[in-house]
Amino acid sequence: MSTFEQLETKTQDVLRDEFEDFYRGNFADLVWFLIRWGARAEAEDAAQEAMKDAFRNWSSIHSAPRLWVRAAATRIVLRHRQKNKLLQNKLFFSCLADHVSYSSSALLVLEMLDTLPREQREVMAWIIDGYEPGEIAAMTGQKPATVRSHARHAREKLKALHRQHIEAAGKEASDGP
Repeated sequence: MSTFEQLETKTQDVLRDEFEDFYRGNFADLVWFLIRWGARAEAEDAAQEAMKDAFRNWSSIHSAPRLWVRAAATRIVLRHRQKNKLLQNKLFFSCLADHVSYSSSALLVLEMLDTLPREQREVMAWIIDGYEPGEIAAMTGQKPATVRSHARHAREKLKALHRQHIEAAGKEASDGP
């Protein structure tokens, strides 16, 4: 084997190892991002497909892979939905994945996110995952002001829903058995 071939093999091994570390450390987060984004039933499959695409493109995307796989996964979901004409969000609670456990507070947050209009829910999924409005705008093709507006309206609605939940829980507790 020539020196060039040995170097190329070592480079491929390093890239593969980098990707494996990335995959192990980020797959579950990507699935959660997609669930918050609104892709309930198809979240795990889309995350897996995005990760496969990331592996194939790793040498060109490894500088910002978290952002890349989220954008790829959302495009995969949209493509899948368009192809099948199925919006499966409402099936989520009847087909929870076996390996993902949901606390009652996580389920409450997901239920509240489901009440948001699609644009607000998508922006909140990006924000919950730690992205800034400028980054979200770049990835979704919106203006930063539009992203901030969606976020503001979503926060207002989520705060109101949270207050209602707290009030309902307080009423249940005071009514007693």
